[in-house]
Amino acid sequence: MKVTLEDGVLCIQGERKSHKEEKNEKVHRAEIQQGSFYRSFTMPVDADPEKVSAKYENGMLDVSIAKGQAKKPNGRQITIR
Repeated sequence: MKVTLEDGVLCIQGERKSHKEEKNEKVHRAEIQQGSFYRSFTMPVDADPEKVSAKYENGMLDVSIAKGQAKKPNGRQITIR
């Protein structure tokens, strides 16, 4: 699995490899889910790109994004004469 952050876009890509098998007296069934995946998310405006972390544990990916200081609007007041 690969997690990247570039130009305000968080990208997650990887490949699934799983095999599920079910057995009982009457039925034997096996399911295989496999293939690659790719997801991308636009980062929130107030996110701090230096404080993004990811943890993969027990089949669960946890991505944490810390808030940064709110950006001040780029602009100024114009005096009317």
